[in-house]
Amino acid sequence: MNICRKNRKHIPRAAFGALLALILPAIGASAAGNGDEEIMALYFDEEVVVQTTSRAAQPLVDVAENVTIVEAEDIRRMNANTVSDILRQVPGIFISSFGYDYSNIGTALIHGSKYEHVTFLLDGVRLNKPAAGIVYSNFIPVKIIKRIEIVKGAASSTWGSALGGVVNIITKEPGTWQTVGGSLSTAVAENDTWELEGDLRGSLGEVDSYLYAGTRTSDGLYKDRFYDNDSFYGKVRTQLPRTLRFTFTAASMEADYRHIGYYEPWQFSSEGEDENILTTAVLDGTLNDHLSFSLSGHYLENDLTIDYGFFGQDSSYTYDQERLGATFLLTWRAGRHTIVAGAEIDRDEEIDSDNIRGYRADRIQEEYRAVFINDTIR
Repeated sequence: MNICRKNRKHIPRAAFGALLALILPAIGASAAGNGDEEIMALYFDEEVVVQTTSRAAQPLVDVAENVTIVEAEDIRRMNANTVSDILRQVPGIFISSFGYDYSNIGTALIHGSKYEHVTFLLDGVRLNKPAAGIVYSNFIPVKIIKRIEIVKGAASSTWGSALGGVVNIITKEPGTWQTVGGSLSTAVAENDTWELEGDLRGSLGEVDSYLYAGTRTSDGLYKDRFYDNDSFYGKVRTQLPRTLRFTFTAASMEADYRHIGYYEPWQFSSEGEDENILTTAVLDGTLNDHLSFSLSGHYLENDLTIDYGFFGQDSSYTYDQERLGATFLLTWRAGRHTIVAGAEIDRDEEIDSDNIRGYRADRIQEEYRAVFINDTIR
């Protein structure tokens, strides 16, 4: 099932260029002007913009990487409940499942990569855990997602450790006084399964905003697979003098799982609690007709606890993480070039413990620093 056929690139850019080199001489000189653009329009949509490949928004036609874009409308048609439900429909992505029903906290592998080789981003913030590199992304409500951009293949030159690819989850934009609106939805099913969620977008004076709140709970389809998720997400944006713009986001997302895995002969069961707090602040603007900049900071706190039993013996695993970081970008556009240069720093602290072995790791500190520059030549 191709969920975003109109947006996907079916022919690599280099191969397509070679194909044009063979076709155009046969077509004749009259096709050498606008004809090549008409042919390329059969495969690329000029209106589709992607930002994950170089960190600067640019038309998909200018992108050399293998990119898949999943829009909010695609997600709505899927009737997806989790991020794993969405990614499972994308060709080239395999979801390694752990759990059942709503409590399925699968991890993504792209084209046979390992899960730690796939970088997950939410509003530009890495979600991969420092020690294991794993990501449990199902705490993210699908209703706040504007689009998901997926780069299949190495994107290390842009994002550092991303040998398998990048999954970039981009949230919805704030509304304005011209686009005031909102929605409220609910659903009820068997086994005490129900959900209630709503969002609101609009403008209050000079401040544009988007707000979301939702809850979802279920006893599961089998073996009391309990799941509960309570989420809040907010984004505000205001225009400042001299073409400057400030955007702030805050999110609190908590998911509780019971019987993430259950195997009767071994009497294995587990419960999990995954608490996430995320804030970001972005100041961006244009310096002249060709040069723009972005300065952002973020804070992420993740507390994960898993209690499990095996042959009647109880144990507990905890993982506490804090991440603080900042990114500076300069983008220069002129002629055929789009040059992006920047610097980035992330500082992580985490504590792991497992009481079945009396294990408690020392506090792990990790600092990630990067300087990068890339040029897209049309």
